Amino acid sequence: MLKQTFLGQLLKNDKITFALIVLFILGQTFVTWRGVEWFPFLNYGMYSGKAPKADTVEVIALKLNGMQIDISRFPHMQFAITQSTFNWYAALKQNNFSDTISKVFDTRFKDRISDNNYHYLASKILNDSVKVQTYPTWLMHYLQNDAINIEGNIIAVAYNKSGELDSLNSKQIFSYGSNK
Repeated sequence: MLKQTFLGQLLKNDKITFALIVLFILGQTFVTWRGVEWFPFLNYGMYSGKAPKADTVEVIALKLNGMQIDISRFPHMQFAITQSTFNWYAALKQNNFSDTISKVFDTRFKDRISDNNYHYLASKILNDSVKVQTYPTWLMHYLQNDAINIEGNIIAVAYNKSGELDSLNSKQIFSYGSNK
């Protein structure tokens, strides 16, 4: 029976490749059992459930030189960069500019590798809290090179009974620049 399968033929003809494939299968099984995602093998349960209907939605509101910017009108890539970096900055700010994955990083690497290697990896993987705080300046120049000020807010909105969006509250994430 095994002789007619791919692995059976591989075992007969190329033992090294067979061993590598079996090792990969066992490794992937172990990683999946531990609950760690390893692309392209994603855990089905994380992506198979229905998304709950949200009563409110948070949207990004940016003002550049005092004028509201509609980022939904940006070209796709510029929209994606603006939205994702803004959301990362907001999450880091909420966490006092401490990288949210630092606990996971410490669990996996602290006291398991040398201090030099640990600090080197940390400098390459974790966000530097000082550099992160320069994000408003970067975003301002990314959106408009000659801008003099920028304000970023997250606004919670909800649909009212007539199907229109109502603003519920606003949280300022940053305000940077001069008011000239």
